[in-house]
Amino acid sequence: MRRNPIARLIVPMLLSLLALSGTAAPAEAAQAAVHQWWGYSGAGMWNLDTTVTVQKPGPTRFFAHQFGFEGGDGGYMGIQQTPHGRQAIFSVWNSPGAAQAGPGASCETFGGEGVGWHCQLPYDWAVGRPYRLRVWKVDAHSDGATRWVAAVADTTTGKESTIGYLWTRSGQKQLRPSSAVWIEDYGMTTGNCATETPATATFTYPTGNAGQVTATRASGDTAACGNHRSAITDHGNSVTLAE
Repeated sequence: MRRNPIARLIVPMLLSLLALSGTAAPAEAAQAAVHQWWGYSGAGMWNLDTTVTVQKPGPTRFFAHQFGFEGGDGGYMGIQQTPHGRQAIFSVWNSPGAAQAGPGASCETFGGEGVGWHCQLPYDWAVGRPYRLRVWKVDAHSDGATRWVAAVADTTTGKESTIGYLWTRSGQKQLRPSSAVWIEDYGMTTGNCATETPATATFTYPTGNAGQVTATRASGDTAACGNHRSAITDHGNSVTLAE
């Protein structure tokens, strides 16, 4: 199990980008690193999908898709390499509770620099295999609180696994028209980014609203860890992040 995801400071560059976009900032990005922002045309987004293929996992790495809600809160989901095995995670800041775990998963609160709920699913993802990361609105209250499900799907076998269902607080009716993918080195096992094991993953350009909305590539950043091994390569319909 990884340590508290809100227990670290935030990379200043990423924090400023998050503030401009109105998306809640993940402390995951503190040891992080390389990230790519996306923009979407229009409003009223109720779904986001991207597919991630990890080429080099590295120890204590998180391969994630981050999103924000109209009311200013945010969340993220993705797959992790941990010292205790591989897993999938779904988190929402300021979630009021009423979480529901997917089969085999568990949900709990988190605290620190921000509070909310997250769900964790032991998930033995494979290097070199594409996995779809999906978040989808499934319910809403009249005050604008919304319920979201996150699921990871093995695109080779077609099997989808639900991580969990999380509610937002009031006023978070839809997704904002921006998101980011990133790699986090949350463990920093050597204590020095220059000597960390490299990690690489390819993310497809995200889509929204069941494929009706496509992403436009926006800003990216490779400056974390002094640019050591960090790079973003655009393939036209996907980007490879390396750090």
